[in-house]
Amino acid sequence: APLATNKNFPEAGRVCKMAGWGTMQDGDIAIEPQFLQTNVVDPILCFNQWGGDFKPKKQFCDLHKTLNKATAEGDSGSGFLCRSGRTWLLAGLVSYGNNTDYFTPAVNVRVSAYYDWIQKTMAKDNPAPKPVDNEIRNCIVKVIKWILDHYRY
Repeated sequence: APLATNKNFPEAGRVCKMAGWGTMQDGDIAIEPQFLQTNVVDPILCFNQWGGDFKPKKQFCDLHKTLNKATAEGDSGSGFLCRSGRTWLLAGLVSYGNNTDYFTPAVNVRVSAYYDWIQKTMAKDNPAPKPVDNEIRNCIVKVIKWILDHYRY
């Protein structure tokens, strides 16, 4: 997904989706990506919950639309995708929250706050990556195919 560049995206009230491979309710690690629909919430809710740890220029919060589901250990770094028009954008990365309280807003890193740094880092004259071996390539293809087959936007 393309990276979000608007410094205020996503705004409160926007419905977004997350995908992750974190711990399941039974304590096992997910063997397939798990998806969660969620709402971006007003930064005031985050300030009330997290105080000075919450930085609205670099973070945003969400509350999950689905009761009894939340991000969990192992989901940090997972993508937080929001639609802008007909395009899904990578708006954030799952960061931290309280996975035992579904009514506590979770905090995500705002990708647009780091867009310039990402562009500079990616543009550096880095050596070409080593080729991916066939076993890893086949695994990646299977995961992408599974996502496309099981989760339509």
